[in-house]
Amino acid sequence: MAETARRGILEIARSLEDKGQKMAEAGFYADKIDVHGDGTVVIYRRADAAKKGVWQARIRIPGATGYTTRSTKETDEQRARAKALELRDDALVNVKLGLKSRSGSFQDIY
Repeated sequence: MAETARRGILEIARSLEDKGQKMAEAGFYADKIDVHGDGTVVIYRRADAAKKGVWQARIRIPGATGYTTRSTKETDEQRARAKALELRDDALVNVKLGLKSRSGSFQDIY
């Protein structure tokens, strides 16, 4: 059973990576900026967002599958960069404390 679960997790991870690549190719990201230059912290504006100008943060957490995405709630690029780094630091602290970096699904909670 553990092997089946592992295969399922790997399949989900590949699917998420494919989805992220397709979104980038489809123009989902507008004004994408790699804050560190290594892809761990990226800020971008959603091309289809109703709130034009609000920066989103995409953060890769070491040891986790996929990315954590959060709104910076900022329209200024420099403030968005600072907020993205703050969100990354918070996520890293949560990992060290053994807390989840993402909220659970509806099924997990109830």
